[in-house]
Amino acid sequence: MNPDLPQPPQPERSLESLERQLRALPPPPVPAHLPGKLIAAIAPVPAAAGTAASSWKLWPWMAAIGVAAVVAAAMTSTWLANRNPGLAPPAKVEGGAGNSNGLNSPTSKRTRDYEEAVRVDPYNADAWFALAKAQADLHRSEDAIASAQKALDVARSRNRSDLAGTIETWLQSYGRTQSGRSTP
Repeated sequence: MNPDLPQPPQPERSLESLERQLRALPPPPVPAHLPGKLIAAIAPVPAAAGTAASSWKLWPWMAAIGVAAVVAAAMTSTWLANRNPGLAPPAKVEGGAGNSNGLNSPTSKRTRDYEEAVRVDPYNADAWFALAKAQADLHRSEDAIASAQKALDVARSRNRSDLAGTIETWLQSYGRTQSGRSTP
């Protein structure tokens, strides 16, 4: 090399100069098919993540349905308890312990309870039959037979053939005992 000739400028060899040179270059063109390949390469979201997010949004509805179910169960049990005369509290006995007319006897109290039960639910054949037996225990035969007939009618209308057969048998047996008994 000839020292007398002008030398071309030597590029700087530092990192900063190299970076400046690279930044000055124009960006390379992106091939047309590359964006589709990049999007296809993205992994799909697992289905469980989507389900968890949607159930989180539904929890108020699920809680409301649960509360409604509990309230409906409570109301149903209350309604059934009020319809069943066997679950009703017994009526209060009035009068003193020295009453000689039998108003405080367990049988008359039981009769009043069954009378209340058939008043509340006149389509309860079991209550009518129990009332008939309680009236028979008090020697009120006409009332007992009338109540048993009502029990028989209700049992037949409710397709309770087992109870209807029991009531018919009781009526026949009770009628025989009453026909053999003389009235004072």
